[in-house]
Amino acid sequence: LILLAWIAYLIINNLVKANRRTINILESITDAFISLNDQWQITYLNPQAFQMLQSQPEQLLNQNLEEVFSGVFGSKFYQECHRAVAAQVVVTFEEYYPPTKRWFDVKAYPGINGLSVFFHDITERKQASRVLQQLNEDLEARVEERTVQLAESMKEAEKARTKSEEANKAKSQFLANMSHELRTPLNAILGFTQLMNRDSSLNQEHQEYLAIISRSGEHLLNLINDILEMSKIEAGQITLNETSFDLYRLLDSLEEMLGLRAASKGLKLIVYREPELPRYVTTDEGKLRQVLINLLGNAIKFTQEGSVTLRVVRNKEKLQISGSDPLNVDRLNVDRSDPLNVGRSDQLNVDRSDQLKVDRLNVVRVRAAEAFRPRYANGFAESVAERPRFSQ
Repeated sequence: LILLAWIAYLIINNLVKANRRTINILESITDAFISLNDQWQITYLNPQAFQMLQSQPEQLLNQNLEEVFSGVFGSKFYQECHRAVAAQVVVTFEEYYPPTKRWFDVKAYPGINGLSVFFHDITERKQASRVLQQLNEDLEARVEERTVQLAESMKEAEKARTKSEEANKAKSQFLANMSHELRTPLNAILGFTQLMNRDSSLNQEHQEYLAIISRSGEHLLNLINDILEMSKIEAGQITLNETSFDLYRLLDSLEEMLGLRAASKGLKLIVYREPELPRYVTTDEGKLRQVLINLLGNAIKFTQEGSVTLRVVRNKEKLQISGSDPLNVDRLNVDRSDPLNVGRSDQLNVDRSDQLKVDRLNVVRVRAAEAFRPRYANGFAESVAERPRFSQ
């Protein structure tokens, strides 16, 4: 008997020690813990549980859980606890505790004679999730607002584009009408010039003057025809009419036409062409003529004394055109222009001066090429004089 008593004592003592260790562990954890028997009476709460429930031990121990917290926990809490006991499974769910306004992650562990429930505070996580959700909602609202604004902007842009197209059409129509109106008096000038050329009483000098007037009128007529293509110019495209023409004749006509203007300012216009220069080339004569008139006209306009020189030479398969002032300090070498930066003075490696200011916007390259590929820059066709085909 003494031995049996001693064994019983040891067993009870070990159980007490084990129970004490369990209690020490439960009291040291950060989660709240409640132990219930099979009658749903509270048999144990750790300090964190008292703090969570804001109650004293005497108010909770041996009390029925559903009676003590009736109306405090939601119906989901009791349903999940009963499900854990009935099915003998661990149940995990979230529960809100109104008195402290805290959220808990609840885990219910069923036992032989009751239920053990752990409460882990997840309030901060819930708040962060709520903030994130609010941010997402705000972001979605902003995206929707920006989408509406973008749609409105696109509508306004479409309206502006439509108005711009209508304005361009109206402008093109106006230019076309004006071009036709300008042709009438110009044709009269050209007609009377032809009649005066038939007058045998005119001396040689007067006949030369009439020839200059006739050529200038024809050039002006060509410019008016170009106005009719303004819509193509605005689109960055110009139709090039390649023809084989007499380059010597073109240079002679320019010298005659602009020589008088230079002489009126006391200047001398010098057109130099090397002996090896081919007489015939194939390109758009009208547009090359227009460019050279523009360049030389500006040179004469801004040169106060001395002379203006136009040099045309052949450099292998390229036709090189350059202009210089009396001091040769501002030189325009057309062949140096960058094909992708036509008309930009910073690409020409030239030094501007007050003696000769050339219109850089209409610089063209004249070179031989196997294939004709028009390129456009600054609203003017760079390839206006490309692909000359030389013949002696």
